[in-house]
Formats: sequence, C-alpha cells, structure tokens
Amino acid sequence: MKQFIVLLLAAASFAILAPASVSAQASDDASHDVSIIVQEINAIEVGGNVDIVLDAAAPGEAPTPKTAASTYAMTTNSSAARKITAILSAEYAGNIQLSVELDAPSTGQSVGQQLLNASDATDLVTDIAPTSETDLGITYTAEASATDAPGTYTQTVTYTILAQ
Repeated sequence: MKQFIVLLLAAASFAILAPASVSAQASDDASHDVSIIVQEINAIEVGGNVDIVLDAAAPGEAPTPKTAASTYAMTTNSSAARKITAILSAEYAGNIQLSVELDAPSTGQSVGQQLLNASDATDLVTDIAPTSETDLGITYTAEASATDAPGTYTQTVTYTILAQ
C-alpha cells in the first residue's frame, strides 16, 4: 500500500509539473524596443590659420587694407533659430583692425562684413534653421595705420553657434 501511495503521489506531481515545463519552452522569435535619442547638435569648424600681409601704401596714406579667405563647416539640428558670432581673444595693438564676413548657410542670413573686438561677440550669421553644410566662405579684411610698427600681430578668432 505504501508503494501505491508513493506511485500515486509521483504520478500526480508529474501531471501537475508537466504542463509548466511544456509552457517554458522557448519561442522561435523575440522582440524588444530600441530607442534612438537625437540630442541637440550645434557644431562649427574653421579652416587653417590665416595670414594677411599689409605691404603697400600710397604716399601719404595708411597701408592698403587687404583681404584673405578661409572656409567653415557647420551643423545644427536645433528647432529654435541659431546664429553664429565671433570674438577676438584680445584687441590688436595700435590701430590694427580685423573685420570678417561669413557666407551664410542655405538656411541663414549673413549680416555682412563686421569689425571684430575682444569685448563683445559680434553677430555674423542669423536666422539659421537646421542644416549641415561645408565649404562656406570666410572673408577677413585687415587694416592698419602708418603709425603701426612693422611686426606680426596675432589674435584668436572664436566662432560660436548659439540661440538667437
């Protein structure tokens, strides 16, 4: 009789556990969600260093202003309008001045040639909507007076993309 009860309990346990083990089998497919998070991007890069040589003047006049060119690339995906500003690391000595004009990307507006300084960032391009562009033009114009001593005068120009 004891053996019969043990066999009966074993059979009952198998009957109860068997469906659970059958339902635990792996299916032939699986899935999950993949989220892609795009964050705001505002990036700008300029070409190499620029040299502008002021080497001529008409008698009795200041050195003739000269221009030089470079390029920049930029990307913004911001839903709010952006602008590009520039500022000098320090003022140039004497009467030396540097102006700059940026070609606008297809979604912005250039404000034209602007004199740069070290105290306030100067707006150069405004109303920029999302875009990604390369080989956009930068035109620098340097000026000096006859009282500025010969030498090399270097300052850093920093460009920034920010909210309008």
